[in-house]
Amino acid sequence: MSLEEISMLATMTEILDDVFGQRDLNVQFNLAMMTQVAELDNDRHVKMSIVEFIDAFGRIADKISVQVSSNITIYNLILDYP
Repeated sequence: MSLEEISMLATMTEILDDVFGQRDLNVQFNLAMMTQVAELDNDRHVKMSIVEFIDAFGRIADKISVQVSSNITIYNLILDYP
């Protein structure tokens, strides 16, 4: 899976917003990619394996869950306000 395919997946699932944008998605993609020895010989450094995809998926879910849980905390504080 390439960066363009991950971007299309994120767009279709509507996870990109003001807090988690395209730049954050690109960073998570790059962090999930394993280091390649010969980047000049093949295009392996721009295509993910299944293990790298699962890693990127987990990283993205982790970043999004922090955003959602902080919104829930703020919402609960508003409800408890006298």
